[in-house]
Amino acid sequence: MYDGDMLPIAPTRMLSRASRLAALLICCGCQHYIDLGAGAPIPGGDARLTLSDHGAAVSYGAIGSGVRQMEGRIQSVDDTAIAIAVTSVTRQLGYDETWPGATVSVPRRDVTRIEAKKLSVSRTLATLGGFIAGSLAVSSAINGGEGTSSGLKKSGSGN
Repeated sequence: MYDGDMLPIAPTRMLSRASRLAALLICCGCQHYIDLGAGAPIPGGDARLTLSDHGAAVSYGAIGSGVRQMEGRIQSVDDTAIAIAVTSVTRQLGYDETWPGATVSVPRRDVTRIEAKKLSVSRTLATLGGFIAGSLAVSSAINGGEGTSSGLKKSGSGN
């Protein structure tokens, strides 16, 4: 299809597929944590805090004590504490718990490691490539190989 200036017009179907693919990429991108070292986490960003032995023994309100790591969204940061809306906890005994975002304040002296969640472009592209290849294979299988260069012809095609 072309408009009056002979420029190709993208079909609605193609745009719909592209927008679904972009939404999938944004929502399901592979993420990993990177160590921030001595740097401070950014308020509003997702982070994972690893606590010292002393920090693990402290009770943090609703989530209690025995916490080795906590993940969540950073609410605020200052020289003495990090406030985090906790979404998951790893206990000293090794089991994980999910939390609805209870905000706790953790003294900085009790934090041994701060990691920020980042999008892994290479993992996301590899996953996306696998998804596309799988989709093409399924589509080809469903369509009986139509449009492929395999040389096989469907029965009943007159050949």
